[in-house]
Amino acid sequence: MIEGNIITYAHPDTDGVCSALAYASYLSLRWGRTFLPWFVGDIQAETQFVLDQAGIDIGAYRDQDVHKSYILLDTHNPSQLDYFRAYDQVIEIIDHHPDGQEDRFPRARVRNHQVGAVASLIGQEIIQAGMMSKDLACLLGPAILSNTLNFTAKSTRDIDRQVYKACQAYCDFGPGFVDEMFAYRDQILSLTSLEVLQSDLKTYEFYKKRVGISQVEVTRTRDLLSREDLTKALDDLCDLKDLDLMVFNLINLKTHQSFVLGSSQASKLLEKLFKSQPQDGVYCLGEIIQRKTDLVTQIRDLVKD
Repeated sequence: MIEGNIITYAHPDTDGVCSALAYASYLSLRWGRTFLPWFVGDIQAETQFVLDQAGIDIGAYRDQDVHKSYILLDTHNPSQLDYFRAYDQVIEIIDHHPDGQEDRFPRARVRNHQVGAVASLIGQEIIQAGMMSKDLACLLGPAILSNTLNFTAKSTRDIDRQVYKACQAYCDFGPGFVDEMFAYRDQILSLTSLEVLQSDLKTYEFYKKRVGISQVEVTRTRDLLSREDLTKALDDLCDLKDLDLMVFNLINLKTHQSFVLGSSQASKLLEKLFKSQPQDGVYCLGEIIQRKTDLVTQIRDLVKD
């Protein structure tokens, strides 16, 4: 009997998709419980590459809402669940973000830990149960690599490295796997500037201010930074999504640094955040910062002040 769905935010990333597939398989194998993954929105090129490598077609999971119970992965922020309102039917949450709202999910058992990837939390449970397999490892390993940016992100923890190492014992990813996987992220450069910003946009409510933070990771950041319409696209997105301000975090996967710029409404906030002036409208940082570990908490505090 189908008990419900495993869901994540719309347009999910590799961590969300692979974690949902792996957790659904684990629940079925260990407990005989059937939860169908349900994915809404576009699947990223990198994610599709991982699924193809694993031999998985998720077409059957694009319209699978069974309207029963739900397990929520990789978010518990209602503002990132535009397609979903059945908060009282969520029975479990597994997440690693600091911006969730547990009180909106009264029936849910919540596991929210500061790690690099949700896949690491699920992988840890699978390992402890002695149920890791090649099929699961080929989903969880790439998800960990993806979300930790090959362990260069500040959110990376020992558990991420440990679970990935366990996955390597079952699935040989090869020396060029990470570079090949990350190269698929550059396909986003074929989109318009507005489409790029919307590809991984999350919205937040900070003290009655609607804030949008977009984050994109590519190997060719210059291709985006050289676009003359990028700043205008940030302002246009504010109007389109009814945002008070918009921030874009562009990460270079080769040089391991962030480039941050914002809408015209965000200029003063970013000056306070980085305590400096931008160069041609862009803050060029010497390290990777992330939305979930850096920008969300710092921007929230600045909006409050």
